[in-house]
Amino acid sequence: MRNPFCLTIFSSLYPKRLFVFLIALWILTLAGIQSVPLETHESFVLATTQEMNSSGDYLIPHYNGELRLNKPPLNYWVTLLVSAIDPVNSDIQIFHGRAVSLLAVLVMVLLTAHAGIALYGRETGILAALMLMGSNSLLNLSHNAKPDVLYAALCILQLFAWVDAWRADKAVRQTSGALLGWVAAGLATLTKGPQVPAVFLMGFIAFLVCGPDRRRVFRILRPFSGAVVFCFLVLPWWCLLQQKLLTIGASISDSQLSGSLLHNLASWRELLSFYYVWVPVAQMLPASLLLVMLIPRLEEIKKAVMCPPTRLLVYVSITMLILFTFGGHYRKHYTLPLLPVFSILLANSVRFVQFQGFGESWKKFLVSAAVAGALLCAGFMVWAGAYVTVALFLAVSVLIARALMQEMTDSFRESPLFAKQLMVIATVLVVLGAGFNAYRPSLQWPMRQQEFKRRVGAMLAEDDQLICWRTSVNVLPYFAKRQVIAFKEADALERYVMANRRRHALFAILPTCEMLSINEHFSTRLKCSVADKKERENVSVREKGLSCVEILGLREPPVK
Repeated sequence: MRNPFCLTIFSSLYPKRLFVFLIALWILTLAGIQSVPLETHESFVLATTQEMNSSGDYLIPHYNGELRLNKPPLNYWVTLLVSAIDPVNSDIQIFHGRAVSLLAVLVMVLLTAHAGIALYGRETGILAALMLMGSNSLLNLSHNAKPDVLYAALCILQLFAWVDAWRADKAVRQTSGALLGWVAAGLATLTKGPQVPAVFLMGFIAFLVCGPDRRRVFRILRPFSGAVVFCFLVLPWWCLLQQKLLTIGASISDSQLSGSLLHNLASWRELLSFYYVWVPVAQMLPASLLLVMLIPRLEEIKKAVMCPPTRLLVYVSITMLILFTFGGHYRKHYTLPLLPVFSILLANSVRFVQFQGFGESWKKFLVSAAVAGALLCAGFMVWAGAYVTVALFLAVSVLIARALMQEMTDSFRESPLFAKQLMVIATVLVVLGAGFNAYRPSLQWPMRQQEFKRRVGAMLAEDDQLICWRTSVNVLPYFAKRQVIAFKEADALERYVMANRRRHALFAILPTCEMLSINEHFSTRLKCSVADKKERENVSVREKGLSCVEILGLREPPVK
């Protein structure tokens, strides 16, 4: 049976060019899905998924040979699913994990467009989707295999499905929206935990109870049947996990799955930092710059808050921001589920801006800046050898420009000049942001480091062992496909070498500047290295780089 809420999403995006327009912009964000260097937390997802795939144990995650009970497993399972449908690669690839986040971004953008159109009109929905897609936070996290974006997408699906149930005038649509929200809440809990789904539920109930819909709470949210759906999704995993942990003598009492992060409260210093006030502003850049124009219109905006849809979004946002402010462990990505809400509120507030639009001189400046930005991004791509990406950007940009012109001619004909200009600027920023995020020059050295680690992993035989000497394990477990142990003290490494050198070939990754320290204790043979800059003549420069050596044995002490 088709879900009415899902049908309304696509109906709100008609004519089809709006759907094509958003999909085309999203396609550009795929640039760099494989080449952008991994960060450590991405390795947790990819290496854990690797170990799940190789061991066949899809219930208990392991990372680098140890239990990893930090997160529920849905993100690992979805990454495995993406890998399973890849007809070319049998191993877990970087883009398998990132594809999950990028698909979640697409879901967030489409949901934002739908909710904005349904609550405030087509202009608000399109602007909100563009602001969200071009936001600083989403452009960066879309190329990250961590579960944060998937979690945010499921949480915002929960919220907007309930919003649809609240707006519905038919029982079938109310029920489908409510139950879909509970399904999304269950899947979000399986992704990262129940915190945000619970907070969204609290904020939604607060809005209903404090307004004229207090008698409709049970009809809108369907808490009893919804709780059954939620438990049906979550409890089997939880019970099976507990049973499996008992059989291996492990416990979740000291892990994040036990809710240990909820035991801490924010300190006074954290409270006074107003962390969850300025972080969303930074995450929404450059769209949040509009706040400068909106501050003088606060009185007029306050009256608009009396509108029921706005009050609903404000209730949910304030509930989450207050509760997260008093909770400990401040993290930027915790507010990611609220970015679609902020985008809609910001896009709807554009109508209060008194600015009439950019004049001819400003238009020339903005066009020149856009052309310069496009040439700069193209130059970065050519420098990286991504000629196919340059061609893709050119072709898709033509499609985007055509769809944008049609949308502005038909849907934005009666809109203020500034709203039209803002739509064009937001579109250009998404295109340039996608290119710059994937090929900015600051990625060159991390890319070389990653290629070095990939070569080391490919060089190792099945029984070889890899250790780190005075450097972090970082992403090595993913590339090496084995446990990697870090050592800082020579005595501990000597004991390890003595215990393993007869059974395995031993290799070490270390900073190049630590070659002397390891050679004081061991006989080594250099296998490969990578350097950021060369030493110049007559100038003492400490070379920044990594080396891989084979440890042949203990160095004999000098004969006296």
